Amino acid sequence: MKDIMQIGTIDVHLFEIEFGKLQTDEIIITEERLNHIKDRHPEDFYLFDKYVKNIISDPDYIIKDTKNIGTVFMVKKRLKI
Repeated sequence: MKDIMQIGTIDVHLFEIEFGKLQTDEIIITEERLNHIKDRHPEDFYLFDKYVKNIISDPDYIIKDTKNIGTVFMVKKRLKI
């Protein structure tokens, strides 16, 4: 499917405590979400593209999305460059 792109994998053990058994360790982003970042957060898009692997491997926060079941936001407060 062209409107979904795999961007990495997660350590499922961190998430199974909250969500139970996961179907996959794959992290995806939709074209719609990429467009949202580009349009509404253009100053952050470069950072997202450059650091997404680091954010996935070592997030500072994992926030459960209450609007979309089975979805989380992984946030990095400050990158160590």
